[in-house]
Amino acid sequence: MKRLLLPPLLRLIPAAQATDDVKCEAMNKAYGRLTIGLLASAIALAPLPTKAQVATSENIAEKLSSAFGNQGLFDSIAVEFVDKANASFSCKWWVMKANHQHQLDFRSLQTTPQEVHQHIMGQMQGNMVEFTFPAINKACTD
Repeated sequence: MKRLLLPPLLRLIPAAQATDDVKCEAMNKAYGRLTIGLLASAIALAPLPTKAQVATSENIAEKLSSAFGNQGLFDSIAVEFVDKANASFSCKWWVMKANHQHQLDFRSLQTTPQEVHQHIMGQMQGNMVEFTFPAINKACTD
């Protein structure tokens, strides 16, 4: 009797494991979407500059810094500044460089494991604050 029941039972165990792996993978993806959704909600609720608050050469780095993490707002502030501001070419170049870097940073998040997103976002923002925003401030105030 054992010979008759054991082989079919052993074949079912890997199938059950595969179902659990599929469920686990689906749960991880759902968790990732939930985490990104919560982050987006938190960013949407945070007080951020709007298009009505036009950035000037003196405050462009501050405006971009407050929009960090919200690609649409970051992009609209940068593009509006470059289109409308009476600033030097160097200032506008640094603003567009920051916008491009912001886009690349957030595209790279799509290929990183979910559990390190928060760490990587902190590192990205740290790099912007430490290197890019001071360069924008220098170029826009000279």
